Amino acid sequence: MNNNKTMAKKRQKRPLPRIDQLLSPRVFHPPKQFFNQLNEFSSGGWILVMGSEHGDPQIYQKFDNSLGALALNDFCKRYFNLVDIATNQNLINNSQPDESESED
Repeated sequence: MNNNKTMAKKRQKRPLPRIDQLLSPRVFHPPKQFFNQLNEFSSGGWILVMGSEHGDPQIYQKFDNSLGALALNDFCKRYFNLVDIATNQNLINNSQPDESESED
């Protein structure tokens, strides 16, 4: 009889997932080993910015101390400011009509 109860428990089905679990997109997260390797090769910390397969930004960061956090934060601000300037300059250059086309 005890054996029948054990068999009945094994046959029980798992509960079905909720509808919000079925509809919510699954997002890839890098494995912990990847972050461990980043830690091995960094000195002071790191910031990883990537986009998910759904277009959402994913940001991971680790700092050894406050000084590393401040330094990387300042570097990122300066870097992205330069990216903005270059992007805006490209937009301006590409929006101006080509002079050779206007002479025709």
